[in-house]
Amino acid sequence: MYGPSLVNSMAKWIPPKNDTKTQALDQKAASAAAPAFSLKEYRDFSDIVATLDPFIPVTLFRHGDEAMTRPAQRERRARILAAARTLIAQYGMEGVTIRNLREISNLSVQTIYNLAGKRAQIVEAAVTEYIENTTQHAASLDTYPNILLAIADLIWANAAKNREYSRRATLDSNDGDFLIYGEVRRRNVKALRRLLHRHYEAEAAAKDVDLGVLAVNVTVLAGATALEWARGLIGLEEFRYRLASAYGTSLFELVSPEEAASVTRWLKHLRVPVRPFSGLSHSTPS
Repeated sequence: MYGPSLVNSMAKWIPPKNDTKTQALDQKAASAAAPAFSLKEYRDFSDIVATLDPFIPVTLFRHGDEAMTRPAQRERRARILAAARTLIAQYGMEGVTIRNLREISNLSVQTIYNLAGKRAQIVEAAVTEYIENTTQHAASLDTYPNILLAIADLIWANAAKNREYSRRATLDSNDGDFLIYGEVRRRNVKALRRLLHRHYEAEAAAKDVDLGVLAVNVTVLAGATALEWARGLIGLEEFRYRLASAYGTSLFELVSPEEAASVTRWLKHLRVPVRPFSGLSHSTPS
Protein backbone atom coordinates (compact mmCIF):
# COMPACT_ATOMS: atom_id res chain seq x y z
CA MET A 1 0.00 0.00 0.00
CA TYR A 2 1.37 3.40 -0.97
CA GLY A 3 -1.18 5.60 0.75
CA PRO A 4 -4.13 5.37 3.17
CA SER A 5 -7.66 5.11 1.82
CA LEU A 6 -10.15 7.15 3.83
CA VAL A 7 -13.37 5.95 2.24
CA ASN A 8 -14.27 3.43 4.95
CA SER A 9 -13.41 5.75 7.82
CA MET A 10 -15.14 8.84 6.42
CA ALA A 11 -18.19 7.60 4.52
CA LYS A 12 -19.84 6.21 7.67
CA TRP A 13 -18.73 8.97 10.02
CA ILE A 14 -21.37 10.21 12.45
CA PRO A 15 -20.50 12.87 15.03
CA PRO A 16 -20.33 11.53 18.62
CA LYS A 17 -22.94 12.42 21.19
CA ASN A 18 -22.32 15.65 23.02
CA ASP A 19 -21.03 15.61 26.59
CA THR A 20 -21.93 18.39 29.03
CA LYS A 21 -18.96 20.57 28.06
CA THR A 22 -19.64 20.24 24.35
CA GLN A 23 -23.34 20.97 24.86
CA ALA A 24 -22.40 24.25 26.53
CA LEU A 25 -20.17 25.12 23.58
CA ASP A 26 -22.94 24.24 21.16
CA GLN A 27 -25.36 26.49 23.05
CA LYS A 28 -22.82 29.31 22.88
CA ALA A 29 -22.50 28.76 19.15
CA ALA A 30 -26.27 28.77 18.72
CA SER A 31 -26.50 32.07 20.54
CA ALA A 32 -24.18 33.52 17.90
CA ALA A 33 -26.79 32.54 15.28
CA ALA A 34 -24.38 30.19 13.52
CA PRO A 35 -25.93 27.89 10.90
CA ALA A 36 -26.55 24.34 12.14
CA PHE A 37 -25.95 21.11 10.26
CA SER A 38 -28.37 18.22 10.37
CA LEU A 39 -27.09 14.65 10.70
CA LYS A 40 -27.68 14.13 6.97
CA GLU A 41 -25.59 17.21 6.18
CA TYR A 42 -22.76 15.87 8.36
CA ARG A 43 -22.85 12.69 6.31
CA ASP A 44 -22.98 14.60 3.04
CA PHE A 45 -19.87 16.55 4.02
CA SER A 46 -18.08 13.38 5.13
CA ASP A 47 -18.99 11.59 1.91
CA ILE A 48 -17.62 14.44 -0.20
CA VAL A 49 -14.34 14.50 1.74
CA ALA A 50 -14.07 10.74 1.26
CA THR A 51 -14.72 11.16 -2.45
CA LEU A 52 -11.89 13.67 -2.55
CA ASP A 53 -9.35 11.18 -1.17
CA PRO A 54 -6.26 12.17 -3.23
CA PHE A 55 -5.16 8.55 -3.54
CA ILE A 56 -8.31 7.43 -5.38
CA PRO A 57 -8.38 7.88 -9.17
CA VAL A 58 -10.98 10.46 -10.20
CA THR A 59 -11.58 11.43 -13.82
CA LEU A 60 -11.91 15.16 -14.31
CA PHE A 61 -13.06 15.58 -17.89
CA ARG A 62 -12.88 18.95 -19.58
CA HIS A 63 -13.61 19.73 -23.20
CA GLY A 64 -10.40 19.94 -25.16
CA ASP A 65 -8.40 17.45 -23.11
CA GLU A 66 -6.01 15.72 -25.47
CA ALA A 67 -6.26 11.97 -25.92
CA MET A 68 -9.23 11.89 -23.55
CA THR A 69 -11.98 10.87 -25.96
CA ARG A 70 -12.49 7.40 -24.49
CA PRO A 71 -13.52 6.56 -20.90
CA ALA A 72 -10.81 3.89 -20.61
CA GLN A 73 -8.14 6.46 -21.42
CA ARG A 74 -9.50 8.90 -18.87
CA GLU A 75 -9.58 6.16 -16.24
CA ARG A 76 -5.95 5.20 -16.88
CA ARG A 77 -4.86 8.83 -16.78
CA ALA A 78 -6.68 9.22 -13.45
CA ARG A 79 -4.74 6.22 -12.12
CA ILE A 80 -1.48 7.88 -13.11
CA LEU A 81 -2.37 11.14 -11.34
CA ALA A 82 -3.55 9.30 -8.21
CA ALA A 83 -0.24 7.41 -8.20
CA ALA A 84 1.59 10.75 -8.43
CA ARG A 85 -0.30 12.12 -5.43
CA THR A 86 0.50 8.94 -3.50
CA LEU A 87 4.20 9.49 -4.20
CA ILE A 88 3.94 13.16 -3.22
CA ALA A 89 2.41 12.19 0.12
CA GLN A 90 5.24 9.75 0.84
CA TYR A 91 8.31 11.36 -0.68
CA GLY A 92 7.40 14.82 -1.93
CA MET A 93 7.42 15.79 -5.59
CA GLU A 94 10.96 14.51 -6.06
CA GLY A 95 9.55 11.00 -5.56
CA VAL A 96 7.35 11.33 -8.66
CA THR A 97 9.42 9.49 -11.26
CA ILE A 98 8.24 7.61 -14.30
CA ARG A 99 9.64 4.41 -12.84
CA ASN A 100 7.71 4.84 -9.58
CA LEU A 101 4.55 5.77 -11.47
CA ARG A 102 4.84 2.64 -13.56
CA GLU A 103 5.17 0.45 -10.46
CA ILE A 104 2.18 1.95 -8.67
CA SER A 105 -0.20 2.37 -11.61
CA ASN A 106 0.75 -0.91 -13.33
CA LEU A 107 0.84 0.91 -16.65
CA SER A 108 3.61 0.93 -19.21
CA VAL A 109 6.02 3.83 -19.53
CA GLN A 110 4.69 4.59 -23.00
CA THR A 111 1.10 4.70 -21.75
CA ILE A 112 2.12 7.11 -19.00
CA TYR A 113 3.80 9.42 -21.51
CA ASN A 114 0.91 9.19 -23.98
CA LEU A 115 -1.85 9.94 -21.48
CA ALA A 116 -0.22 12.19 -18.90
CA GLY A 117 2.92 13.61 -20.50
CA LYS A 118 6.34 14.13 -19.00
CA ARG A 119 7.16 14.12 -15.30
CA ALA A 120 6.67 17.87 -14.81
CA GLN A 121 3.31 17.77 -16.59
CA ILE A 122 2.18 14.86 -14.43
CA VAL A 123 3.09 16.63 -11.20
CA GLU A 124 1.26 19.79 -12.29
CA ALA A 125 -1.85 17.88 -13.34
CA ALA A 126 -1.89 15.74 -10.19
CA VAL A 127 -1.92 18.80 -7.94
CA THR A 128 -4.09 21.18 -9.95
CA GLU A 129 -6.78 18.72 -11.00
CA TYR A 130 -7.21 17.60 -7.41
CA ILE A 131 -7.83 21.22 -6.43
CA GLU A 132 -10.23 21.69 -9.35
CA ASN A 133 -12.11 18.57 -8.28
CA THR A 134 -12.46 20.01 -4.78
CA THR A 135 -13.84 23.25 -6.23
CA GLN A 136 -16.40 21.38 -8.32
CA HIS A 137 -17.61 19.37 -5.32
CA ALA A 138 -18.16 22.51 -3.26
CA ALA A 139 -21.29 23.18 -5.30
CA SER A 140 -22.89 20.19 -3.54
CA LEU A 141 -22.66 21.91 -0.16
CA ASP A 142 -25.50 24.42 -0.19
CA THR A 143 -25.73 24.91 3.59
CA TYR A 144 -22.92 27.49 3.66
CA PRO A 145 -23.56 31.25 3.42
CA ASN A 146 -21.81 31.18 0.02
CA ILE A 147 -19.97 28.71 -2.15
CA LEU A 148 -16.54 30.16 -1.38
CA LEU A 149 -16.92 29.22 2.28
CA ALA A 150 -17.74 25.68 1.18
CA ILE A 151 -14.51 25.59 -0.87
CA ALA A 152 -12.52 26.88 2.10
CA ASP A 153 -13.91 24.22 4.42
CA LEU A 154 -13.23 21.42 1.93
CA ILE A 155 -9.62 22.57 1.54
CA TRP A 156 -9.26 22.61 5.31
CA ALA A 157 -10.92 19.21 5.76
CA ASN A 158 -8.65 17.68 3.13
CA ALA A 159 -5.62 19.11 4.94
CA ALA A 160 -6.88 17.62 8.21
CA LYS A 161 -7.55 14.15 6.79
CA ASN A 162 -4.74 13.97 4.20
CA ARG A 163 -2.14 15.94 6.09
CA GLU A 164 1.05 14.65 4.50
CA TYR A 165 -0.20 15.01 0.94
CA SER A 166 -1.54 18.50 1.56
CA ARG A 167 1.60 19.61 3.39
CA ARG A 168 4.10 18.24 0.89
CA ALA A 169 2.12 19.39 -2.14
CA THR A 170 1.90 22.91 -0.73
CA LEU A 171 5.57 23.12 0.23
CA ASP A 172 6.89 21.65 -3.01
CA SER A 173 4.55 23.74 -5.18
CA ASN A 174 6.22 26.81 -3.69
CA ASP A 175 9.75 25.41 -4.01
CA GLY A 176 11.71 27.01 -6.84
CA ASP A 177 13.26 23.64 -7.69
CA PHE A 178 9.94 22.34 -9.02
CA LEU A 179 8.85 25.40 -11.01
CA ILE A 180 5.14 24.59 -10.93
CA TYR A 181 3.92 27.40 -8.67
CA GLY A 182 2.93 29.61 -11.62
CA GLU A 183 0.94 26.86 -13.30
CA VAL A 184 -0.77 25.81 -10.09
CA ARG A 185 -1.79 29.41 -9.37
CA ARG A 186 -2.90 30.02 -12.96
CA ARG A 187 -5.21 27.01 -12.97
CA ASN A 188 -6.54 27.78 -9.50
CA VAL A 189 -7.36 31.32 -10.59
CA LYS A 190 -9.04 30.06 -13.76
CA ALA A 191 -11.23 27.59 -11.85
CA LEU A 192 -12.20 30.18 -9.25
CA ARG A 193 -12.94 32.84 -11.86
CA ARG A 194 -15.20 30.42 -13.71
CA LEU A 195 -17.03 29.66 -10.47
CA LEU A 196 -17.46 33.34 -9.62
CA HIS A 197 -18.85 34.09 -13.07
CA ARG A 198 -21.35 31.28 -12.67
CA HIS A 199 -22.65 32.51 -9.32
CA TYR A 200 -22.01 36.27 -9.22
CA GLU A 201 -21.81 37.55 -12.78
CA ALA A 202 -24.88 39.78 -12.49
CA GLU A 203 -23.78 41.28 -9.17
CA ALA A 204 -20.27 41.92 -10.51
CA ALA A 205 -21.63 43.69 -13.60
CA ALA A 206 -23.97 45.84 -11.51
CA LYS A 207 -21.18 46.93 -9.14
CA ASP A 208 -18.37 47.05 -11.72
CA VAL A 209 -16.28 44.40 -9.96
CA ASP A 210 -13.59 42.58 -11.95
CA LEU A 211 -14.07 38.90 -11.07
CA GLY A 212 -10.71 38.02 -12.62
CA VAL A 213 -8.86 40.34 -10.23
CA LEU A 214 -10.97 39.05 -7.34
CA ALA A 215 -10.05 35.46 -8.20
CA VAL A 216 -6.35 36.34 -8.27
CA ASN A 217 -6.50 38.13 -4.90
CA VAL A 218 -8.34 35.27 -3.18
CA THR A 219 -6.02 32.64 -4.67
CA VAL A 220 -2.87 34.46 -3.57
CA LEU A 221 -4.17 35.04 -0.04
CA ALA A 222 -5.40 31.46 0.35
CA GLY A 223 -2.10 30.13 -1.02
CA ALA A 224 -0.10 32.17 1.47
CA THR A 225 -2.29 30.88 4.30
CA ALA A 226 -1.82 27.28 3.16
CA LEU A 227 1.93 27.80 3.07
CA GLU A 228 1.93 29.10 6.64
CA TRP A 229 0.10 25.96 7.76
CA ALA A 230 2.38 23.65 5.76
CA ARG A 231 5.44 25.25 7.36
CA GLY A 232 3.99 24.69 10.82
CA LEU A 233 3.51 28.37 11.59
CA ILE A 234 -0.22 28.01 12.30
CA GLY A 235 -2.37 25.11 13.45
CA LEU A 236 -5.37 23.54 11.78
CA GLU A 237 -7.96 25.64 13.63
CA GLU A 238 -6.23 28.88 12.68
CA PHE A 239 -5.80 27.57 9.12
CA ARG A 240 -9.53 26.94 8.88
CA TYR A 241 -10.43 30.39 10.17
CA ARG A 242 -8.00 32.23 7.89
CA LEU A 243 -9.14 30.28 4.84
CA ALA A 244 -12.76 31.04 5.62
CA SER A 245 -11.90 34.70 6.10
CA ALA A 246 -9.98 34.88 2.82
CA TYR A 247 -12.75 33.24 0.82
CA GLY A 248 -15.84 34.45 2.66
CA THR A 249 -15.10 38.15 3.11
CA SER A 250 -13.82 38.56 -0.44
CA LEU A 251 -17.40 38.73 -1.68
CA PHE A 252 -18.58 41.47 0.68
CA GLU A 253 -18.58 44.07 -2.09
CA LEU A 254 -20.81 41.81 -4.21
CA VAL A 255 -23.32 40.18 -1.90
CA SER A 256 -26.33 41.51 -0.07
CA PRO A 257 -26.01 42.85 3.49
CA GLU A 258 -27.89 39.76 4.69
CA GLU A 259 -25.37 37.37 3.13
CA ALA A 260 -22.46 39.43 4.43
CA ALA A 261 -23.94 39.27 7.93
CA SER A 262 -24.34 35.50 7.58
CA VAL A 263 -20.66 35.16 6.64
CA THR A 264 -19.67 37.29 9.62
CA ARG A 265 -21.67 35.05 11.98
CA TRP A 266 -20.03 32.01 10.42
CA LEU A 267 -16.55 33.40 11.03
CA LYS A 268 -17.40 34.29 14.62
CA HIS A 269 -18.58 30.73 15.15
CA LEU A 270 -15.25 29.34 14.01
CA ARG A 271 -13.62 31.15 16.92
CA VAL A 272 -15.66 29.05 19.39
CA PRO A 273 -13.47 26.26 20.89
CA VAL A 274 -14.48 22.87 19.54
CA ARG A 275 -13.78 19.24 20.36
CA PRO A 276 -11.81 17.60 17.53
CA PHE A 277 -12.86 14.34 15.93
CA SER A 278 -10.29 12.51 13.80
CA GLY A 279 -8.76 15.80 12.76
CA LEU A 280 -12.12 17.39 11.96
CA SER A 281 -14.15 19.78 14.08
CA HIS A 282 -17.05 18.13 15.88
CA SER A 283 -18.90 21.38 16.38
CA THR A 284 -20.93 22.84 13.55
CA PRO A 285 -20.27 24.00 10.87
CA SER A 286 -17.97 21.20 9.82
